[in-house]
Amino acid sequence: MTNTHGIVSAFYASIENKDFDALRRVLHDNLDSEGPIDRLDSADNFVAALIKMSGLTEGVRIKHLFVDGERACCVLDVVTATPIGESPVAEYFELRDGRIAAIRSHFDSRPWFALFGSGAR
Repeated sequence: MTNTHGIVSAFYASIENKDFDALRRVLHDNLDSEGPIDRLDSADNFVAALIKMSGLTEGVRIKHLFVDGERACCVLDVVTATPIGESPVAEYFELRDGRIAAIRSHFDSRPWFALFGSGAR
């Protein structure tokens, strides 16, 4: 059994610290990530997308992290350096081989599309 809470917490700490090497280490190579704006099919693509967005984010505020074996759900606010301010998010995780193998992000994409237009996809 893996330490799901610790791995997901390390995921958010690496995002908070903009430590993309640490982020990559907690992700399974074949990461499957999906949210309202895009779908990414590898850990490297996911990290590249977060690097691109890192200038827009100031941090995360975790409200609650629920863990069930190798699955977790986190309710949080992403704090942005944009007119959006804080964006409420819920993320579902599945772990495999001690790393995050799947992420499903749920948030209101309308403010992001309003900020970037249809090119946000």
